[in-house]
Amino acid sequence: MASDNSTKKPLSARAINGLKAGNSLTDSGEYAGLNISCQQSGVKTFFYRFRSPINQKTKRVPIGTYIKSIQDENLDPILGEKLLGLASARQILTTLKAQRKSGICPRMQLDQKIADIEVQRKSLLHNENRLSIKDVVEVYLTQHIEDHTNSNGRVVSGVRKIKGQKETRRTLAAVVGKIEPTEFGALPAEGIKHTDIKNLIFGIIDKGTKVQAGRVLNELNLSYNFCIGRPNSNGDYYLPEELINPCLQAKEFFKNQRTKLTPSQGKRTLDDTELQKLLIWLPTSKFAALSKDILMLTLLTGVRSGEATSAEKEHFDLKEGTWHLSDTKTEVERYVQLSTQTINYIRPILENPRNTTPYLFPAGTTKKPQLQKQLSQQAYQLRKNATMLEIPAWTAHDLRRTVRTQLSRLGCPSDIGEAILGHSKKGIEGVYNLHRYESECATWLQKWADHLDIIMNKNSNVISISKSA
Repeated sequence: MASDNSTKKPLSARAINGLKAGNSLTDSGEYAGLNISCQQSGVKTFFYRFRSPINQKTKRVPIGTYIKSIQDENLDPILGEKLLGLASARQILTTLKAQRKSGICPRMQLDQKIADIEVQRKSLLHNENRLSIKDVVEVYLTQHIEDHTNSNGRVVSGVRKIKGQKETRRTLAAVVGKIEPTEFGALPAEGIKHTDIKNLIFGIIDKGTKVQAGRVLNELNLSYNFCIGRPNSNGDYYLPEELINPCLQAKEFFKNQRTKLTPSQGKRTLDDTELQKLLIWLPTSKFAALSKDILMLTLLTGVRSGEATSAEKEHFDLKEGTWHLSDTKTEVERYVQLSTQTINYIRPILENPRNTTPYLFPAGTTKKPQLQKQLSQQAYQLRKNATMLEIPAWTAHDLRRTVRTQLSRLGCPSDIGEAILGHSKKGIEGVYNLHRYESECATWLQKWADHLDIIMNKNSNVISISKSA
């Protein structure tokens, strides 16, 4: 690693802030021996370089990671894991120099401390009386996320809807175990380090699922937060109040590494040419029959694909031309207005005598609504097998975004466009303007369906988007 310290000037915050990746700086004068290096990731680390009083060999001992703001300092961890500014690093250096002068090797002392911590950790890992990670997750799920009965026998609703409860359990069960704990899930919650969490998340990232890795990390973090300092039925705590949540340091690590673990905001919309190709291709595509209908219902109405997959037959009133959505993301029920084309498309689906379930799109095996994730999984397989429509990659949610964008192009007022999508009004308007714009939504959704018909009629042969055609 190259050195930028050719003039032997004392270290300064300005010099450290300007230090480039791959370079290092050395302090001078009474603080000689204090070094700081910048890794390729941009992380800057203080270390003390000295000659051991035990064997006179050159050693180096890490002090901690440099941070710009002293308000973010954390001097509690052991050497090498501290977060500190230049002044604190110099104070620690002074202590290390005093130890060396008295005949103590700081490097050997740190190695012994790390070994002691590891012995203590292994002792915790073999203590069967402590909660495992799976136990902590189960407390979080059954006493917070899911519907449950409190100590008074009253049923308490979970903080998430049924769909969210199931998804959270599925997400965590994948890493801690559904019934029997996984190797990770069997580890005692008090005994793991942030490196154990990091290794778990890296394993998920290596599978190509960064967003899923982010969800796992977030839910594990919330599980620890819920259990730390929370009394159990024995009057003790599930996890002691002084326990430091290991997920916090893991989250900070991925943040510093700029590893994005959240989904990117979508910006994809389909233009008229792409919509025409999609409408011609979809009926004969390799998508499952249910998925084709779900995608078409999403495109015709602008609803969320999850709302389409969970649609129930009794909520449709074809005579009135409405679809009642009682369970929405915004927790505000609404009526989706159905265009003539939409009514013609879903009528044969509603009247299908083979569907004896209450759902519009029941899966063949479970008789329950098809899972929303099936859309993305099937799309992935189509791309993998080179049978996907040859336009830039798109998702089911891009169809919803397309509806909103195209409505604006057609001249639809913003308030009505937002009402069609079921978005909540923001700020003070959301408090006082409770108008649903239902008749206006019906007008513009009809214009949208007519526009799709016009797109299809650009060919010499007239093709209707109606399912009955």
